[in-house]
This record gives sequence, structure tokens and C-alpha cells, in this order.
Amino acid sequence: MTGLEIKCITTNDAAYQEVLRLRHTVLRAPLGMDIYTEDLHHEVNDCILTAWQRQQLIGCVLLKPLADNTMKLRAMAVHPSVQGQGVGRLLVLQAEREAIAQHAKGIVLHARVSAKGFYEKLGYEIIGEPFAEVTLPHVKMRKQLPTQER
Repeated sequence: MTGLEIKCITTNDAAYQEVLRLRHTVLRAPLGMDIYTEDLHHEVNDCILTAWQRQQLIGCVLLKPLADNTMKLRAMAVHPSVQGQGVGRLLVLQAEREAIAQHAKGIVLHARVSAKGFYEKLGYEIIGEPFAEVTLPHVKMRKQLPTQER
């Protein structure tokens, strides 16, 4: 995808409101849920990766530090007009680079069952049994990361 810019923002950035709108549109509204009623205070510690094309937000994913030197990839959303064009893949690859830079040993995520093939193609493996999250079947997945040369 040409002209794509990926950058990390914080919850203090004005673009965070655009991220919430995208997540609401893609992830919550189709389930009859409202992201604006959720407690999102913990996102202040997350790396919020955003994908922009022609100054329009077209994708996002959050990378949350966990206590055991791993990171959790969460809240992946890509605008419906560009789904299937590699935006999600680029966001995950950038998230992996960010995690490696922070010396994380691996990434875990909860994938909707409908998206597990996407993550498998990127080297993630299923661990455990399917479970329900936000009313949909999910699987826990993980990927070990290479260690950063010092």
C-alpha cells in the first residue's frame, strides 16, 4: 500500500479520538456495543499504533506491556474500505518491531476465530481452547520474538 504512514500515539494525542471512532465502527457497533461506555483508562500505558493514508486514519492496533516481559496485541481495527490490502499486516509487523525494541520476548493476543488465519500467516500459534470474548469466539495466540542485538 503506497503512501502509508505508521506512527505511535498516546491517549493524550488528538488522534486518539479518531482511533476510538474507528474501533467503535469496526469492532463494537457491529456487535451492538458502545466503546464509549468502556473503561479505557488503562490504555494510557499502551503503544497505540496508527496507520494513516493521505492524512486519514485507516487502521490501528494497541500494544500493551505485560508483567512477564511479553506484550499483548489488542484492538486491531482496519477501516472497511481498505481491509484485505495489507494494512493490518503492516501494523502487526510494526508492533513486533516496537515490542522487540522494548526487549519483549513475545507477543500474545486474543484473535476472533474469523481472524486466526491472518495471525497464523504472520507466525502466531494458537494456545489453549476457544473462548468467548465480546460475545464472539476467540482463541489465544502467541509468537516468540527474536532478541534484539545489543
